[in-house]
Amino acid sequence: MGFLNITERIREFRLKKQARARFLAVKQETVHNVERYHVMAQQDTRYPFPVSLAGETQIFSGAVRKTWLDNVARIQRYNVILNEYHSFRQWYSGDVSRQSRDNAKILDDKKDQVDSCFQGLGAVLETMQKCLTEITG
Repeated sequence: MGFLNITERIREFRLKKQARARFLAVKQETVHNVERYHVMAQQDTRYPFPVSLAGETQIFSGAVRKTWLDNVARIQRYNVILNEYHSFRQWYSGDVSRQSRDNAKILDDKKDQVDSCFQGLGAVLETMQKCLTEITG
């Protein structure tokens, strides 16, 4: 009986340790993304945000989980729009025959779309930080 109790306690300890490690990794990625956002805003550059750990939603519950997932979706949408812009820009600059006025307009529109999507990410990232703060208290 005592052996089973100790084994169960060790298992619980390991699970808590793994959950804490996942939480700290998500928190570190979020802090890194906030810093990255501010640097990009200051330098007027655009790069994708890593959201590799964003699927770790088991650390959240209820409304916080929904908010977290909505914000992750907005970041992923920004990454998709940015990748489309970079792909089109690479295609556009790959051959002189593609550098027409119409294609330049499309490229400019895609850049504007990236910038408008980027502008809203500051609030999104800060909300994500608040979600993490609510967990730690």
